[in-house]
Amino acid sequence: MPAKNKANDPKYQVIKYAIINRFELPTNAGAIEDIAGEYKGTKGSATTFTSVNLFNAKLKKRGKADFYFPVEYSTVLLST
Repeated sequence: MPAKNKANDPKYQVIKYAIINRFELPTNAGAIEDIAGEYKGTKGSATTFTSVNLFNAKLKKRGKADFYFPVEYSTVLLST
């Protein structure tokens, strides 16, 4: 976390499933749920102090998705 934000109060957020933005993959391969950050123009619902990507990849059998993770970002990728 940047030094300028370390004294800030915590920013707890309730992120309900219904408000999570989704990117539907082509050819019915599944979807990427974007909780924080950005995936192919779809922005996550969470706000953060740091540059972070938090995705849940819901791929169907043989489904594929491509990702780009900037080196300066923290990234979490879940697959369900």
